[in-house]
Amino acid sequence: MSQQYEKVPVKCTDNGIVNEAEVEYYKPRDTLTVWLANQKLTFKPGGLSGNTWVASAYGLEFTTVTPKEIG
Repeated sequence: MSQQYEKVPVKCTDNGIVNEAEVEYYKPRDTLTVWLANQKLTFKPGGLSGNTWVASAYGLEFTTVTPKEIG
């Protein structure tokens, strides 16, 4: 059975807009894939805290936090 996660806030660092995204896949300290407005974004770990994830798409940079598991 696959794990489920709460939605995560995704911030575009270029314009400051924040939206919630559905988590599709999460592998700790490796990959986080989310769906935002029918677009798939793949994040990689960023920063030293281990809680920040960074993705680039469409000429923009996006950040989010580590998802929390439901249940």
